[in-house]
Amino acid sequence: MKAQYQIVGAQQYEYIMIEDDVLTQEEAVEKYNSLKEAFRGSNLPVGDGLDPKEYNRCVEEYLTTGSLIDGTNLYEKMSPSQQEWFQITKRGLKRIKAKE
Repeated sequence: MKAQYQIVGAQQYEYIMIEDDVLTQEEAVEKYNSLKEAFRGSNLPVGDGLDPKEYNRCVEEYLTTGSLIDGTNLYEKMSPSQQEWFQITKRGLKRIKAKE
């Protein structure tokens, strides 16, 4: 059976994809987890990100104030999709302010 693994990085269009032959679904999952760990060791962050409660707090803080207290550390802990939301929102707010 063929298995395809795709791990997404922090930047838009940044990912690694590997195709492999496996005997079982369990083997595919083991190889995926191994690939994810190897990718995590690189400089491309991969992870579960902030828990929903903390992430929601960050979203509300950012939308209210335009910044995050301890934002650098929080950003590093975010998953790629959480980071992407912040980047898109940051650019959007910048465009809105430029029109004012």
